[in-house]
Amino acid sequence: IIQFCIIDRGTNLLQIRPSSCCNMNCTFCSTAANSEMHQTNYEVEPDYLIDWLKEVIKLKECNEIEANIDSVGEPTAYPHLVELIQKIKAIKEIKFISMQTNGTLLTKDLIKNLESAGLNRINISLHTLNEEKAKQLFGNQNYNLKKVLESIKEISKTKIQLNLVPVWLSKVNDEDLIELIRFAKELNCLIGI
Repeated sequence: IIQFCIIDRGTNLLQIRPSSCCNMNCTFCSTAANSEMHQTNYEVEPDYLIDWLKEVIKLKECNEIEANIDSVGEPTAYPHLVELIQKIKAIKEIKFISMQTNGTLLTKDLIKNLESAGLNRINISLHTLNEEKAKQLFGNQNYNLKKVLESIKEISKTKIQLNLVPVWLSKVNDEDLIELIRFAKELNCLIGI
């Protein structure tokens, strides 16, 4: 089961999946987290995850671990996210904490709380700067590109590294990637396609 758990793929990065809940229905999503195929959502208590994270770390021969909070859904939908990050930060072997997000649930206060908790990098799924195409790709007419862009600009003012992570869909968003690269340069942030 990889919907929720700790995943070790044999590197110094551990994936931490606290929840399977998602607020979008991306057309390209391989997990179908917010669809009829995926009708049950799971949420794991932070202490349970931390206990197992410590057990996994004991099995590794690495003291420079990155904890990446991701999900088959949307990590910011997890109600204990800030607490989880604080507890991960307290583990001495964890040197870096990153998180995936679609950015739609980020707020100015949440961004501040994530920074205070010790989050080092936010990877934001942003596939286009075109509002209508974004709604189509995210499979949700309520997707608010303007709000996501405001959150991105807010993150760029913090100590949190910002990484734009668009999914390249050939013949769908080819030209959009050029705009996203320019946007990343303007913000002086990372981009990983």
